[in-house]
Amino acid sequence: MKVHLHIEADKKDTEVHIYTSEFNPEIEQLMNILKNSPQETLIGYKGADIYVLKIDAVFSVFIEDTKVLVQTDEDEYECKLKLYELAEKYANKFIRINKSTLINIDKIHSLQSKLLNFPQLILTNEVSFNVSRKYLPVLKGKLGLINGGAGK
Repeated sequence: MKVHLHIEADKKDTEVHIYTSEFNPEIEQLMNILKNSPQETLIGYKGADIYVLKIDAVFSVFIEDTKVLVQTDEDEYECKLKLYELAEKYANKFIRINKSTLINIDKIHSLQSKLLNFPQLILTNEVSFNVSRKYLPVLKGKLGLINGGAGK
């Protein structure tokens, strides 16, 4: 097995590419090791306290009164990063559903149509959010409800 490391200063995230002639137990083991690497985290603030939040525990990230808030099952925390920075950094975990809200894709319970054709997204913690028509096609694509949105 050959291992190559390329350091590029403009890269924000680490990418791993595996080139092989066949899928075998060695490749499967390597993929499992990579997938089960330490969880991604972000820093949340509550008063003077600082918390390390696991991305998998985050339900949503939203803007309220010019502050970026991170919602977990236990509480809400302030985040110093901008919403667009979080959207870029965690694009594999979060999807934008309106101008001021990101949702953890793994925490989606249902997508429901409401009056005046404004869909609502219900999370597994039973919190609901309005979905903007602008972001609905991309959301549906990520959920596999239509073609064309999964790669955006």
